[in-house]
Amino acid sequence: MMNKALKTIFKALPGVRRIVADRDRLREDVLSLKAGQEFPPGHYYSAIPDANEAKGIGERSGNRAVCEIAGVDLNWDSQESLFLELAQFYSELPFSEAQSDREPHRYWLDNGIYCYADGVLMYTLLRHLQPARLIEIGSGFSSCLALDVNDLFLDGRMRCTFVEPYPDRLLRNLRSGDAQRVNIVQDKVQNVDPDLFEQLQPNDILFIDSSHVGKAGSDVNFLFFDILPRLKPGVWIHVHDVFYPFEYPEEWILGGRSWNEAYMLHCLLMDNSKYQIRMWGDALGAQKRHLLEKFMPLCLKNTGAGIWLEKMG
Repeated sequence: MMNKALKTIFKALPGVRRIVADRDRLREDVLSLKAGQEFPPGHYYSAIPDANEAKGIGERSGNRAVCEIAGVDLNWDSQESLFLELAQFYSELPFSEAQSDREPHRYWLDNGIYCYADGVLMYTLLRHLQPARLIEIGSGFSSCLALDVNDLFLDGRMRCTFVEPYPDRLLRNLRSGDAQRVNIVQDKVQNVDPDLFEQLQPNDILFIDSSHVGKAGSDVNFLFFDILPRLKPGVWIHVHDVFYPFEYPEEWILGGRSWNEAYMLHCLLMDNSKYQIRMWGDALGAQKRHLLEKFMPLCLKNTGAGIWLEKMG
């Protein structure tokens, strides 16, 4: 053990002084980052998972080979029946894969955000449902698709409201005159009057692509606890980034995406007849791949992450 006098002499050396100063600055930075944080990431009281515990999560709780999820009615027969109805629209799919070929449309399939199966299924469902109103929470490529389908197949009858605090992607892809035809609410959904959502009628759509994080004051908590209970029976609900079977990709978790919306949705759907799963592209890709191969092969390029529900009561 180095005695106190030797430590003092050692720390006085020029090179050591710099190292000690750097150490002290780093210590201050760490303390600053931890300020107000009682439990560090990975602690069993923290919502941020421990990386070691998250390893192998795909095999343990995200097994895509399972065809049943305890307490959740996956509604396979109804999903397959609806899918076959939607298949009639596939041959008229107007969208190109590449951005360079997208004109005259706003949307293209290979966009990396809301692509392939997500886009194909949304296109077919819009044609099937012919909603009078669409409210989107989180906007961008899905909004572009909705506007294209509205123009091409719905005679512009669908009224669109886009709630998006950061609308840059949406605004970049709008056409001249779009901003005057739609209602763009540049704000957090938590600040929107909940009465807006009571305007949705059967076959109308609430499209959710949120922050994906349930926490105090979050958009996810607001949507799940304040908005979903207000919806009328017959309203359709889309939630994005929900992979089958309600688990996030392991690389996302290990990469620091501590999302939990899919787990909240899983809980909501357990033993709950008020919501019915109507279409889940990633589930079809895992369990009914032959349907995609035969009727909508573009969906196999990316089976997406959108789940479609219907409010039943």
